[in-house]
Amino acid sequence: ICAAALVAREGALSPELCKAIWQGRRRPRGHLFPQSLMAHAGFVEAGAFRYARVVRIAVRPERQGTGLGTEFIETLSQHYSSLGMDCLCTSFGASEPLMRFWQGGGFSMARLGVKPEASTGEIAAMMVKSLSNQAISFVENLHRRFVMNMKIEHALNIRELSTPPSLEQ
Repeated sequence: ICAAALVAREGALSPELCKAIWQGRRRPRGHLFPQSLMAHAGFVEAGAFRYARVVRIAVRPERQGTGLGTEFIETLSQHYSSLGMDCLCTSFGASEPLMRFWQGGGFSMARLGVKPEASTGEIAAMMVKSLSNQAISFVENLHRRFVMNMKIEHALNIRELSTPPSLEQ
């Protein structure tokens, strides 16, 4: 085994549950990505999409940097697309190498946390890649809003850290 991933299926939530999450009245387990987009970013429509979230990914150390991880992500994209998923997504500690890795796989920024996570010491980043035609404009809107929010936060000096160049791509 050269690479492995743990992937969770999320989303495909009822309109009633989406509204309750968006209003802050419900927090069902197992739907990190759509819940965060609904509750924190205001995208109530996020719950209707079907997500395959890469929870963990590992590549043998001697194979890292060879393109195997990016190839593996492309294989996961094709697999979950064939299963009818709308998006492949991930959440991780926003370090520059990890950001470059996910962007190299065609992922766009959707959200950035506010403070460092206890587990990684990094600010949480959420990235997404559309797998279906229905999700293309949704993912574009997520990223567009992310870039706009980052520009506003920087103009208002809300964030202590400057945005790494890779965040705005």
